[in-house]
Order: sequence, then C-alpha cells, then structure tokens
Amino acid sequence: MKSLLAELNMRYFNSANGYINQQINDNLEEQAKALFKSWFVDFEPFKGGKFVDSKLGPIPEGWSIGKVNDVVQILSGFAFKSETFVQSGPYRLITIKGVQDGYLDISGASYISKVPLKMPAYCNLEIGDILLSLTGNVGRVCIVDRPNLLLNQRVAKLQPRRDKQDLLFVYILFRQDTFKNHLLQIARGTAQLNLSPVETREISIILPPANVLLEFSKIGQYLFDKIALSNQETLRLSALRDTLLPKLMSGELSVEEVSFD
Repeated sequence: MKSLLAELNMRYFNSANGYINQQINDNLEEQAKALFKSWFVDFEPFKGGKFVDSKLGPIPEGWSIGKVNDVVQILSGFAFKSETFVQSGPYRLITIKGVQDGYLDISGASYISKVPLKMPAYCNLEIGDILLSLTGNVGRVCIVDRPNLLLNQRVAKLQPRRDKQDLLFVYILFRQDTFKNHLLQIARGTAQLNLSPVETREISIILPPANVLLEFSKIGQYLFDKIALSNQETLRLSALRDTLLPKLMSGELSVEEVSFD
C-alpha cells in the first residue's frame, strides 16, 4: 500500500499539469513580497525624488501616514449555530483552523445545508477573497481558492477599499513579518490570543499616492491572479488524486493506466 501511494504521489507531483504547484506558488509570493518591499519599504523607484520625515521614518514627498482602515475593511465572520451543522451539504464553514500561513485548509470544516437569512452577504466567500485569523494563531492570512465557503466568527475578510484593485497590496501588507509581529503585540488574551478588528484598523501604515498604488495594482494583479490560479490547480490535482487512490487500492485501475495529461 505504501509503495502504491508513493508512486501515485510521485506521479502527481511531477505531472506536466501540476508540476510542484506549491513551489510555483511560493515563488510567485516571493516575487510579490520583493515587489512590495522595493516599492513600499525601500522606495527604490522613488529614490531620485525628495524625501520628508514622518513618524514611520523618511518617506517620499507626496506620500502620507495613514491607517489600515484607509485601504482595507476588516469584516468579521458570522456566528453560525452548531445545531445547523450537517453531515454533508453544499456549503462549508471556514473557522480559524482553516486559515493557515499563506494557504486555506478545509479539512474537518463543518457542513451547512443553507445560508442563514441574517448572515451578511460578504460572508459568502468568493475565490480570491483574503482571510485573516483573529483568535489563537492570530495574524495568519490566506487566499480563498474554492467556491461555496462561508465565513465563520473569529475569522475576518480583508476587503480592499477600491474593490479588487488592491488585493495584492493588502495581502502582502498583512503577510509581512513586521506587520504580523505588530498584530501579535496588540492581540490580547490569557487562554488564547484575540485580535481586535477595531485596533487592527487603527494601525499606522505608509500610504502612497493614488497613482502609485494604481500602478502597483496593475503589476500586482497579475501576480495575485497567478497565485489564485495555482492554488486552484493544486486543489484540482489533489481532488483527482483522492478520487483515483481508492480505485488503485481496489485494483479497479493500475498505476500504468493513470494519466495526468
């Protein structure tokens, strides 16, 4: 059994359609982080201009110090009732356990058969939405990579003020180690940490002019879309592997018959 599973995993991870998607995703995210750091931390494209002092250090003239709330809404999830959970259904609930560093994990996620009438519309998640954990391992951020997911309490959706234009800016802002450390510092709790959306909105950040943010968004949207597509491809191939494995184990299929083309 182990050798058969190893063979399937080897073919899965080396297939032409899914060649080490996680490594591809990691590379894309590193490119996005490097771009963000170049523009908004080191100010490399703007070093030929004048800089002025601010409470966060020297910044290019025309830039300002604002708050997280200026660029993103932090929308908290809905308190679903446990008695509405079912064994299987069309929707699954995303809790803090599902929000990992850079990826979404729905293993063990509860099912629900219908959307509660009082649930805010934004809690019906879309592919490409950005999620933030507010309890326990606070500050983790990931991208939604599949449909029919609902946002549970203690998880927040990060919604850019300018709709989808600034998705990458928001995602990488919250993925920075320095920013995550700040979130840990303001989190409170004894048994477990809790992050306040209100306090998070008030964190000071460097704000570029609208035209600079727009130019970054034009470049960044391409990288963000590539990350989202890679996530979906990984998901598709994982589902394919999980479908094939029982058939291989039962002898209904042989490894030689499996094609990933």
